[in-house]
Amino acid sequence: MRLLFLIGLTYIAFVLETAGGTWSLPGSTVPQFMFLAAALGVLWCPGSTAIIWAALSGLLADIVSGGPIGLNVVLLANLAFIAQMAGGRQASESIFTASAFVFLFATFAGFASQSLQHVLAGASPGIKLIGLTSASRAGGTTALFLVTAIGWTLLTRGVRVVMPSRPVASGRPKWAR
Repeated sequence: MRLLFLIGLTYIAFVLETAGGTWSLPGSTVPQFMFLAAALGVLWCPGSTAIIWAALSGLLADIVSGGPIGLNVVLLANLAFIAQMAGGRQASESIFTASAFVFLFATFAGFASQSLQHVLAGASPGIKLIGLTSASRAGGTTALFLVTAIGWTLLTRGVRVVMPSRPVASGRPKWAR
């Protein structure tokens, strides 16, 4: 069931990423929907499934971005592997820790992707500008994720699930059930 939900979410992310010019949150931040799909795959899928999902999301991000094919595939697969090793799946217990994980994942992915594209093109990457751009785009991605996750949780479970009073023993996040 989880994979079917991720397939649908990735399809929606691909369509929204394709129409990326029309999406703009306040402050001219354009959300990175494919990086969000990869981050959710890392949060929800165990082991190598998350790495394969991140590589698939990277391939779709490469197709949409017009950059060199394979750059985001390798980048997101390696970032998913590092996140799995660092225990990224444990970040899915609360909406707020999951949103912090999504922000960090999207920031690192955006920064590395833009830096590598500049290096491969032979241009000098402006580290400060790339860092600010990737952080602002990750902020838009995280804001979109947080609003959607809180709305979904309030709609399906109620207010008590958003702010848990005790540790959660289940393997799945409460807001994704």
